Amino acid sequence: MMPMRPSSIVLLFPLLLALSAGEAAPSAKPEAKPDAKTRDDSTPAEREAKAKRYFTDTVLTDQHGKPRRFYSDVLQGKTVVINFIFTNCGEACPLITHKMAAVKNKSGELFGKELRFVSISIDPERDTPEALRKYIRKFDVGHPEWVFLTGDKETVMAVVKRLGAWTGSVEAHSTVLLAGNVPAARWRKLKPDLPPEVIAETLQLLANNELPAYPSRLDLPPPGGDKR
Repeated sequence: MMPMRPSSIVLLFPLLLALSAGEAAPSAKPEAKPDAKTRDDSTPAEREAKAKRYFTDTVLTDQHGKPRRFYSDVLQGKTVVINFIFTNCGEACPLITHKMAAVKNKSGELFGKELRFVSISIDPERDTPEALRKYIRKFDVGHPEWVFLTGDKETVMAVVKRLGAWTGSVEAHSTVLLAGNVPAARWRKLKPDLPPEVIAETLQLLANNELPAYPSRLDLPPPGGDKR
């Protein structure tokens, strides 16, 4: 069984690269001190165009069998938490799913309005929409704003690579939580063993755009250039 730990993979985009794997979420509102290197002077429309270009509208399939464009139908306009699962996972995935359910409960009205959870299967050949629905029922995490995604292997691999989380091994998949305010292009990498109230507080700050800026340009080289 795989121990639950932060991923050791190299992340592809600087939204997350600016943070170390061991960074803890803040317990109090930090003071943002943007400077010329971290300030994003682009307009909301420019940020949205960059985000759509980077994340792409690759079509995946949700737990109901409905096609979802990854950027336009899943990410756009939301603060999101993205994690990676497979339904036959024996240890890490159930623990993280329980943790995210606790975070949802701690998030109050934020969840379902501004905040969305996105769980992506890294075993899409076995994780059909029916298998995802069974997993959702097992852990009692059904909610319209908790989206589970699957698809054909190549399509899922393309999206997960964009997120810097493709390992090539189902058992060695990433356990990191990727949290982002998509409209503001603010992202954080969170350890799944943080207390749910700390994660929930961080998400509230992120949704309010009250966390300090980090370099977050999305006009990056294609993921095929990275070395694994």
